[in-house]
Amino acid sequence: MSRSALALVPASLRGVALREQAVGAWRTIWAATRLFVDDQGLSWAGAIGLYLFLSVPPFMVAVTWAAGPLFGTGGAERFVVEQVAKYLPAQQQL
Repeated sequence: MSRSALALVPASLRGVALREQAVGAWRTIWAATRLFVDDQGLSWAGAIGLYLFLSVPPFMVAVTWAAGPLFGTGGAERFVVEQVAKYLPAQQQL
């Protein structure tokens, strides 16, 4: 409830309105958590993470291969090295 809406509520009921709002928020959080656990959310998150891990590098190779004729092989290779260095800073020496 906003401050302007609270101004319309009598002082004796302001605590009740805030309490009802807090209870509603906790019910929503609890329901979302239950649905996440019931749908095996962590398994889905792991599957999506593995999919991204296995699909992004081949995609970068395909884009580099396709961009080679447009930007030159050297420019495309520099782009890949920059991207790898950005996400794997320890590998900059490669």
